[in-house]
Amino acid sequence: MNNMTKKIIILILLILILGALLVFFIFNEKKISRDINNNEVNSDNVIKKIEVVDKEKLDSEYKEKVKIIMSEYFDLESKNLLNLEKINEISNKLLDLKVSSEFKEVHVNLILALTKMRMFYEKGDDNYKKTSQELIEKIIKEYSWIK
Repeated sequence: MNNMTKKIIILILLILILGALLVFFIFNEKKISRDINNNEVNSDNVIKKIEVVDKEKLDSEYKEKVKIIMSEYFDLESKNLLNLEKINEISNKLLDLKVSSEFKEVHVNLILALTKMRMFYEKGDDNYKKTSQELIEKIIKEYSWIK
C-alpha cells in the first residue's frame, strides 16, 4: 500500500466516524431536549418550595428582630431614657431589616411612629410624641407579638 492509499483510508474512516457521531447526536437531541424541559419544570418546583421556606424563615427572623428592637425602645421609654440619638439608632436597626410583603405595612408604620418621635425630640412639639405613641399602640393591638 502506498502513502496515498493510506491517507484515503484514514480520511474515509474519519468521515464515517464523524457521520456516526452526527447520526447519534441527531437521534439523541430529542431525548436531551425532553430531559432539559423536564428538569426545568422540576427546578421551577424546587425554586417555589425554596421561596416558601425562605419566606417563612424571613418572616420568623423579622418578627424576632422587631421584637428585640422594639423591646429596647419600650425599655428606654419606660425608663425615660429615650432621646434623639436612641430613636435614630432604633430606626436604623429597623431600616436594616429585610421585610417580606406580609409585614411591609407594619414595618412602614413602625418607621413612621419612630419618625414622629424623632420630630418630637427635634422640634419639642408634644403632638408628635402623642401621634407616635398612638400609632405604636395601634400597631401593638394588631401585632401583639411586637411587645
